[in-house]
Amino acid sequence: MHGDAIGVVVHPRRDSHDHIECVVRWAEGHGKEVRGLDEARDLMPAAVRTVPEEELAVGAGLMIGLGGDGTILRALKLATEHGVPVLGVNLGRLAFLAEVNLDELPAALDQIDRGEFRMEDRATMSVTGSLDGLPLTAFNDAALSRVPGHGPAALAVEVEDDVFARYTSDALVIATPTGSTAY
Repeated sequence: MHGDAIGVVVHPRRDSHDHIECVVRWAEGHGKEVRGLDEARDLMPAAVRTVPEEELAVGAGLMIGLGGDGTILRALKLATEHGVPVLGVNLGRLAFLAEVNLDELPAALDQIDRGEFRMEDRATMSVTGSLDGLPLTAFNDAALSRVPGHGPAALAVEVEDDVFARYTSDALVIATPTGSTAY
């Protein structure tokens, strides 16, 4: 595992205490720092340094999403810009993107540390337009909708800079292969 830190993203309303403690114990034995988000400070043990969102993946060798798909997608969003891999850990409910459960976590971390893992590439979409905050990277889906009171939306969808289709509608939802599991 490259990097001196492990970033942890937790579900704000799920009990992930045992999972975080497991990561902390493993990290202490391997000379790694564990970081969490400032907003989740109350959910983190004292051994976890909390940082702003934009610092979580800086210098990290791994991001861990503890929760369901929404939490794992958030970890992906924070990690992608820095090229940090993400490990999804299921907190007990259905999570298509999760790879391991609590009982498998220490062994999974050991395998990652030894370089014995397989990276699974995920298709993403780049969403561009004239709104604030764009462009965006979408891992699951993008929903484009009309502005209320201004008639239908005129939309063009491009794939690799070629116009794929044009639509006039109230909205258009485009899903990646990962996102299509929700539909």
